[in-house]
Amino acid sequence: MGLGAHELQVTALDLDPMRQHWELSTLGHPLTDLGSGVMRWHMAPEEYDGLPIHELAALNLPTEQAFVVRCQRTARVSAPLLPFRKAFALYRFAVILKGIADRALDVVAMI
Repeated sequence: MGLGAHELQVTALDLDPMRQHWELSTLGHPLTDLGSGVMRWHMAPEEYDGLPIHELAALNLPTEQAFVVRCQRTARVSAPLLPFRKAFALYRFAVILKGIADRALDVVAMI
């Protein structure tokens, strides 16, 4: 049994939703994780810490492509980062933010 399978079993037995969220977030395919890593290049600076694309060089930040190449080289991943992985990461992030917003509304409703 790999580490991921162990984490999934722990999650299935743990009733604490915050622990479940953390445990599930550690079960990722390397390219899905990389898709999450490049989200900032696809978001405006005012959208949850998006990168100012036109100021990357001035800020000494890599382009998205340079970041992807370095990550793939470091992780020894040769498969390309397909647009699906980026879209999935953005979708997953939107669902997470929706969940946070819903929990905040629930708290306000209880007050």
